[in-house]
Amino acid sequence: MIVKLFGIMDLFAVAVLLLLHFSFGMYWKVIALAFIYLAGKGLLFFGDIHSHLDLAISLYLVLLALVGFSHWFTFIPAAYLGHKGVRSLL
Repeated sequence: MIVKLFGIMDLFAVAVLLLLHFSFGMYWKVIALAFIYLAGKGLLFFGDIHSHLDLAISLYLVLLALVGFSHWFTFIPAAYLGHKGVRSLL
């Protein structure tokens, strides 16, 4: 049921996101989220990802960019990818 609703690539993206969120530091979270974002746009995988999950990931990137960053090399990618993702859905 869940696989039919969201698709296998959606579940894979969420699993990777949760694993990296609880396992590694903030810098690696941004890298992981960037790859998941690209996967959501169909640039890395060819799965069909739904817009609500794409929006959630994009908003999460914006949230990461706004909260708790002290280094420019983590703030800029998160802010850019998050803004681009949210803007593409509006």
